[in-house]
Amino acid sequence: MKDKLTILTPTHSFKIETSGGLEGYFNNVPSAPSTELIEASLDSIYAKTNLYGCRHIISLDNKGTELDEAYVNNLKKLEDKWKHVEVIESRCNTQDPKYTATNNFLLLRDLVDTEFFLQWEHDWIFLEDIDMEKLLKLFDDYNFINYIRFNQHKNEGTGVWSGDSSEEFLNKNLESEPRVKEVPLLRTNEWSGNPHICRTNVWRNWWKNMVYPNPYCYVEQCVKEVYWFSIEKMGWELARERWGVYIYGEEGWSPTVGHLDGNAFVK
Repeated sequence: MKDKLTILTPTHSFKIETSGGLEGYFNNVPSAPSTELIEASLDSIYAKTNLYGCRHIISLDNKGTELDEAYVNNLKKLEDKWKHVEVIESRCNTQDPKYTATNNFLLLRDLVDTEFFLQWEHDWIFLEDIDMEKLLKLFDDYNFINYIRFNQHKNEGTGVWSGDSSEEFLNKNLESEPRVKEVPLLRTNEWSGNPHICRTNVWRNWWKNMVYPNPYCYVEQCVKEVYWFSIEKMGWELARERWGVYIYGEEGWSPTVGHLDGNAFVK
């Protein structure tokens, strides 16, 4: 396992909201500069999966504030707690999160030297045990699988792709994958940055090229828009086969991952 997968955890001490009713709001991670939130997230990976000991890179989106400096000093201590953990920093000449967050995500992926990576932000937890060795074997056995995401919500869908790429259709086109019997998977029309396993070569040689760091777009938005465009132009049947994007589980399955509340770690 150690030579097949790298765990990537981007983190930040604060972000500036960029959309919705809170646009422009300076949003601190409530527990920062404490590392209790991220430690609970890492504990979840190591307790619920068989990935303990895999290279695990944590990267701080460091915007040069006193809070960031205190946070990174605390993060560095995790390298003593877990010898397979590395802590790095991403720095830009701006505090605009559309640039800093994008740079942080790209930096992490560029450091991967294994066939696969697990994308895992700092406030996620597994809600059930996952046999990662069995999942990685699926990638080895079925070359049409490029990405498996762990579901945050109950797996429900209409089973219909209307050609509408609006938010209303996220996860709505879910289809079982009859060719895979070992682990249940659902084909989906949604590409997301939520916890997922991805082929490194697919990311590096294909999907990374879709990321354009302009003032409106994050990594997730860049890739999902091209995926939707592919579905609209190629049709669902061809696009789903070419992209190989899946959700873990069967239709109707309860969430596999959940979000931690940073407020619960405030002293």
